[in-house]
Amino acid sequence: MSDPDSTPSKPGTPVALQKTPLHALHLELGARMVLFAGYDMPVQYPAGIIAEHKHCRESASLFDVSHMGQVRLHAADLSEAALALESLVPVDVLDLAVGKQRYGFFTNTSGGIPRSSVSAASSAVASGHAGCCAAG
Repeated sequence: MSDPDSTPSKPGTPVALQKTPLHALHLELGARMVLFAGYDMPVQYPAGIIAEHKHCRESASLFDVSHMGQVRLHAADLSEAALALESLVPVDVLDLAVGKQRYGFFTNTSGGIPRSSVSAASSAVASGHAGCCAAG
């Protein structure tokens, strides 16, 4: 997903906005785009946020996660990777069926939630917000 021409040659050099694979669709649907962690991302569509909220609750929606970072935990078996991930997030990963995923979060030392995560049982993957990851 990273455009090699967008990588700066030295710190402070302007970087072109990265685009997710769904960028053209967001524009086609009339999304208002904003800079987010180096990506040109949709923040709102013409129908407005109330209509978007209702659609999410009453139907189904798609969230473009291709800008988010991924961490893969590898172990001798899936249960070892799941237990390692459970030591970082307060959700049950070990009993997650293969091919399923679970929304969770990372906590700080005060018990706050600075970052959310999604865990998948296929390879104990945790995704984080792009703001936590280097663009590219």
